[in-house]
Amino acid sequence: MRALLAALLVLCSAGLLHATLWTPRIPAQVITVPPYAISDANAPVPAKLPFDKARKSLNDSQIWELSVSRCNAHGLFVHNSAEPWCDCHAGYKGTTCAFEDTRVLKNGIVFLVYGSPQYLEEIIATLRTMETNWLPSNPGIDILIFCGPGTLSDDLRRRTEAATSYHVRWFDLWVDYPNNDEVRAAWKGDRRPNNMPCGYVPNSVGYMHMNRFFSVLMFSHPIFYDYDYLMRLDSHLATVKPINCDLFRTVAAANVVFAYLRPGIDNEGCMHGAREVAFEYALKQDFAPNHLRDCYAPNATAFSGTFTWFKTSFWRHPELQRFFHVFDQSGWIYKSRTTDQVMTRMTTALFVPAYAVAQLCDFDPEAFVHNGVPFPFTCSSDLRCIV
Repeated sequence: MRALLAALLVLCSAGLLHATLWTPRIPAQVITVPPYAISDANAPVPAKLPFDKARKSLNDSQIWELSVSRCNAHGLFVHNSAEPWCDCHAGYKGTTCAFEDTRVLKNGIVFLVYGSPQYLEEIIATLRTMETNWLPSNPGIDILIFCGPGTLSDDLRRRTEAATSYHVRWFDLWVDYPNNDEVRAAWKGDRRPNNMPCGYVPNSVGYMHMNRFFSVLMFSHPIFYDYDYLMRLDSHLATVKPINCDLFRTVAAANVVFAYLRPGIDNEGCMHGAREVAFEYALKQDFAPNHLRDCYAPNATAFSGTFTWFKTSFWRHPELQRFFHVFDQSGWIYKSRTTDQVMTRMTTALFVPAYAVAQLCDFDPEAFVHNGVPFPFTCSSDLRCIV
């Protein structure tokens, strides 16, 4: 036993027992008023929120100071947690980010095919546009494709791998309803209930299962331990002009846990119940997330899920997994069509300061086409691409 404890002490002192934690290096910009709105049906900001008197309340400047003192200026101090922790910048590791990490960072792009093999046909088309417009500036990325039941054939696999020079990894996926009797009763026969507050909900439950995967389930998948950064890319998003940007290196240099291309305001009916779950979680944990109160229009209430980056060490952390489990079991993903674009906005507002989130938009405004139509965005960030 003494020999084992001595060995563990040596490993800890070398930083080898700690999961590799990293964040980028340049402070990001505060989220500005979004350039577009999905709906004008927005709720007013409550005069008082349930966590206003919580004891654990720090502003962004205080969190910055703690990041310097407790994380050796090499990480983000995540204060809004039952057990605060340091999420280390790229090149550092350990519980206080005191050790250098010389690994080559590993990055991947996540696609999902669920409900119909047609989505894989769209991914093939998207990969072909990436081959022309991404590859020169973004070598060495893995393509991770999750496929639901009945969506993958040998022919589709062959044509997908032939469409890209990137390494393609395949994963089988099956998504069920959460453990919520109300949800199962409402979606009886896998058909859309008639009383959903969100205006846009497809009849098929496959779309809702997709939302559940990208909103909560993805972050607990073992693949999040294989990569340092993962990007969520919509299968409908084609790149029609060159991306002269080393995307992952740029995000890794920005000291952020999340990056996005386009913010927006989601339909208030689609957010019904979602913020309340986050409020209650903060109240039970006795912390006051300063930016959760900003998740009301005219501020951004969503980050479009078509083009986003996740720092895996942060998103897979046990504290976030606890929140995702609470939210998942509440059933709001199925009861009001809460999507990943709402979940990423609320999760970052709940746990991190504004400077830990960045808009990466240093591209030609006409670079992207979504579902066959232009995908405009307004760039309000001074984060510049590393080429």
